[in-house]
Amino acid sequence: MGVVVLAALLCGCARAPKAQPAGTGARELAQHFCKAMLAQDWDGAYADLAASDQKRMAADHFVRLARQYRANLGFEPSQLRLRSFEEQGPKALAHVVWIGHDGHERRFKDGFALQNDGTGWGVILPARFGTHPGKQP
Repeated sequence: MGVVVLAALLCGCARAPKAQPAGTGARELAQHFCKAMLAQDWDGAYADLAASDQKRMAADHFVRLARQYRANLGFEPSQLRLRSFEEQGPKALAHVVWIGHDGHERRFKDGFALQNDGTGWGVILPARFGTHPGKQP
């Protein structure tokens, strides 16, 4: 009888799995930005920039820098993966890896920040965007 009562208590105490909290949209924006950069969808990538970056950089200037950034990779990327993502309050950091093949697999790891300015998430371009990867301007 004691085993039956214990089993009944254990079954009754089982909790339903907690629902995962709804995303804030930051990860989805980072993924969209990655897809747009890979596809050379410059309008789509520019639309993902934070309002502050759009104010300081016209769309045609962004396109020039984005094309230069890709050219400076030194290989034609076929994939851009979001390898990790960290979000804390109104700020987030996306770590990405560009992957391509030129007879050998080539990879370049990079990252970018996102910020929520109260009206939504936007990508904050690194100061070195458009320069040779890994070099500071």
